[in-house]
Amino acid sequence: MDRYIDDSFTQAERMAIASSLAQTVMLSMRLETIDSATDIVGSKLSGLSKDVSVGLE
Repeated sequence: MDRYIDDSFTQAERMAIASSLAQTVMLSMRLETIDSATDIVGSKLSGLSKDVSVGLE
């Protein structure tokens, strides 16, 4: 990873950058999980509404 970070950064700054990148990756993974869960809930609600529609006919 150091090859992507300019040599003018101190070790502490490099550690802070690495930590920020790791947090960004973790947040991205959480958002993907939330997105997937939302899709699952949406499809279940869609199926439920179809069942209710058929039941009302």
